[in-house]
Amino acid sequence: MSPSNRNFNRVGTIVAGVFMMFLAVLVMMPMPSDGGWYWLPFPFSPWLEFIIGVPLFVMSLWLVIDSLRVSALPHSSSTAPLVDEWISEQGNETEEISHCKKYLNSDEKVLAIVAAREEYGMNRLALTDKRVVFYPRGNFQGGLIFGYGEIDSVQGRHDRFLTHLGEINVSAKGIDVTLKKVGVEYVDKIIRMITEMKRKRIFQSD
Repeated sequence: MSPSNRNFNRVGTIVAGVFMMFLAVLVMMPMPSDGGWYWLPFPFSPWLEFIIGVPLFVMSLWLVIDSLRVSALPHSSSTAPLVDEWISEQGNETEEISHCKKYLNSDEKVLAIVAAREEYGMNRLALTDKRVVFYPRGNFQGGLIFGYGEIDSVQGRHDRFLTHLGEINVSAKGIDVTLKKVGVEYVDKIIRMITEMKRKRIFQSD
């Protein structure tokens, strides 16, 4: 989810929480102002309104406070690279990021790393803010490197039978490279990231 969507959802949650607090107050308002609470044998008695209104108000207040607290927290996800969950589950996330950074320029940042499931050869795809790299695991310097301005096209495909997998194809400098058996949740994300970075490079060159 993008930062703008997250902020929109938080604002909506806060507004909903405040509205629910207002409703809770309205529910409790018919109670006698002199504190003379008494039970009447019909649904909208003061006691029933109190039993419903107080928990509703407390829960709404908690919702608003929690949303405000989360909004105040820094979001590291906006700067942290996107790393394939399959890599993380194997406990290699830090190792793979460090390996990539070892061969980057000092001002270059890792944006994403995705993996081919159970594939040999070119089984990793790394995106930085300057280039796209297909490489064998643990051999970043031996990979195929393309600048965003060199990329002619990028396409993604979801496997028809293994629906949890897909593939990413990049055409650049007359070469077609495909990373197969990628987690399907990363295919569209990587395609979008490459497209956006390519557009930025074209805009900057103009």
